[in-house]
Amino acid sequence: MGTDTPRQPVVCGSVSITIADMFKRVLIALFLFLLFIACSTLFVLGLGIYASYCFDRDERRDAALAQSAIHTSPAATHYTVVDLKTLGGSYDYHGGGVNDVGDVVGSSEDSKEQLHAFFSSSGKMTPLPSNRCDSGASAINNSGQIVGSLFAPGRHKAVIWANSKPVELGILPGFQQSEATAINSRGDATGRSFTASSTNWWMCPSQVFLWKQGKLSAIDVPAGCTNSSAYGINDRDEIVGWAVEQDARTQAYLWCNGAAIDLGTLKDGTVSRATAINNHGQIVGSSDTAPFFTPPWQAQGRPQVSTFLWQNGTMFNLGSPPGGTYCQARDINDNGVVVGRYSKYTLRDRRAFIWDSIHGMQDLNRLVDSSQWFLEDALAIDNRGQILVFALPATRQTNKYRHLVLLTPS
Repeated sequence: MGTDTPRQPVVCGSVSITIADMFKRVLIALFLFLLFIACSTLFVLGLGIYASYCFDRDERRDAALAQSAIHTSPAATHYTVVDLKTLGGSYDYHGGGVNDVGDVVGSSEDSKEQLHAFFSSSGKMTPLPSNRCDSGASAINNSGQIVGSLFAPGRHKAVIWANSKPVELGILPGFQQSEATAINSRGDATGRSFTASSTNWWMCPSQVFLWKQGKLSAIDVPAGCTNSSAYGINDRDEIVGWAVEQDARTQAYLWCNGAAIDLGTLKDGTVSRATAINNHGQIVGSSDTAPFFTPPWQAQGRPQVSTFLWQNGTMFNLGSPPGGTYCQARDINDNGVVVGRYSKYTLRDRRAFIWDSIHGMQDLNRLVDSSQWFLEDALAIDNRGQILVFALPATRQTNKYRHLVLLTPS
């Protein structure tokens, strides 16, 4: 009789070995995949750290170049703080100016919660006549001429206060409202006429004007731009501000001798704004240097908006005080000293700064003894070094109690 051939265990064994090999291979593949992910992550992080290092190195180089190329008188290293108080209300409005005499203008709330333009001299704040409207003062020259706006219902009117009376500067044809923002020592003023939109105040149609010897003149909007705004003027009637291009980006501009000069942006920037010009033609403003929506961990120590100083056709990056990612210049005096504000990541927790070519960027809070005030925003500086600052009392933590204070070198 024939007999069945017994099954060979090796066959079953062979199948078992194949499954084990496959399992090992899966584990090895999974390990290699995880190792690849870890290495890729480390590479990206290292690349980011290296890029941040390169940016910081470039920023330090640019700041050093600015300090070597721009010669300014050194700013003071210590200041006394004087509270300008209010007109009887609980807060002062954000904005204003100071002249070389130490006279200050701005806006303050009265006891009836109405906003008034004011003039302050020797610590005494006086409301300016406003024809029963809310009002605000933007700037004052050494002759005591003041410019600002009356806020009539639904309509802003640019005015100049001379001999304590508001005189309307007018509105350019085709627009509905106007505001005056700056004045030079000769009494020539600038600002903009505009047609406001309740949903888009800053992007509304607008055009820069020059008011000179009682006559209002339009300053041409740069080619390729939709509207323009002005925020500074010097004694040569050179005007600075910005214009909005077709793609809605703002670009810093200088209007000089009938020409509109695009000041450009800082390296890697796409938008810029100019805010002040002195009698030597030095211009300050701000420019982005990285996308606004860069995650905070990537922006650590890397300014996304930096202060610039434009001189003789070159834009210098003044950087930001340590830790700042948003840094915006407000004003520059004839000594080349710059003031403004900076913050980390957002405009919250903003702090006032001062810059000169000797000391570089400094937090103004470190240059005062007073612990009663937190200095948030340096709005203006005169040629004597006095600084108008928007400040928060240390005991109050809301906008409702902010005051304007005057810093005087001591």
